[in-house]
Amino acid sequence: MDLRWRTVVVTGAGTGLGREVALRFARVGAGVVAVDRDAAAADETAGFARACRVQAWSVQADVTRDDDLGLLAARLRDLGGADVLVDTVAAPTRLTQLFLDGLDQRRGRALEPGVVVHVASGAEAAGLVRLTSPRARVTCVVPGGAPASRVAVAVVDLARRGAAGAVVELG
Repeated sequence: MDLRWRTVVVTGAGTGLGREVALRFARVGAGVVAVDRDAAAADETAGFARACRVQAWSVQADVTRDDDLGLLAARLRDLGGADVLVDTVAAPTRLTQLFLDGLDQRRGRALEPGVVVHVASGAEAAGLVRLTSPRARVTCVVPGGAPASRVAVAVVDLARRGAAGAVVELG
């Protein structure tokens, strides 16, 4: 998948690994939706992404809460849908389902498969890749103590080339 002009949703994007992932996507030309419980941190990440000359938005949401997930899904519909979901906060099942449901509503790209990349522990990885769908490639990165920059590179690589069900273990 060519990531330029795609819309990527990154949870936990306000700081740390989530921010690193969001900015790595921005550097390759993807628009970023920075999702975090902390509105100011999400806004700051979106600002850094815009400095890479891409579109970026911030959404304040706790992805472990259904009402916040509903608001996030509505915002993504307003933006024309998303192509890639990167979950760095381990709220996979409901979040992934909402993303998959929204794939059919993407402007101009409804027939193209989406991509879901979960960043999870080794124990979670096997269960997460079972969330496969013909509408999206679901993959997983297991950080294993690797630095955030290395994890971000692996996440972007999986979004570009990863096969459905792939699990990349780092460290």
